[in-house]
Amino acid sequence: MLQKVFDEEPLFIGRKALSFPYNTVPDEIEGIGPMGGLFTALKYADTDFIFLTACDMPFINEKVLHYMKISLREDTDIYIPHYNDGMIEPLFAFYHKRIFPFVEKQIENRDYRLRTLLKSTPDMWIGPANQDQVSNKNRNRRSTYRVQILNEREIEFIDPELLTFFNINTRNEFDKAQGLLEHEVR
Repeated sequence: MLQKVFDEEPLFIGRKALSFPYNTVPDEIEGIGPMGGLFTALKYADTDFIFLTACDMPFINEKVLHYMKISLREDTDIYIPHYNDGMIEPLFAFYHKRIFPFVEKQIENRDYRLRTLLKSTPDMWIGPANQDQVSNKNRNRRSTYRVQILNEREIEFIDPELLTFFNINTRNEFDKAQGLLEHEVR
């Protein structure tokens, strides 16, 4: 599905033990979780933007991803889903290579949380409907970066149950995923 949306083979970042028939690169810095994957992807990607997603999200909606891809602005540094309650999805987001120095700095500070990376910027705008609200503050200074938001309403229009962001971290979530798959097969 990723290859279909991006018209190229995806690059998988992870542990050295990964072995499947796709292009893989081991984490450059092991043991720091998704921040290590982001660091490695930004360092080795031959495109300006990378799309970062988790391996435990079995119901990614191709239409949500395609919508994000076509809505992505060139002057965006991070494009991320954002819920009405303030929650974000840093493991289903586009990241521009321009943020690499910020990622390096955060790793130097031993803060490996993607959410911290997203809290450190004052320049934000809300999705395609409100793109004219972009702040010009710091436009030529690279001490901050710009975050484009995909709001919950836009996501629900395509994926009403928000299954794209369902992930499996517990036995209960695994059982729920099996139930969803069984229901879909019927």
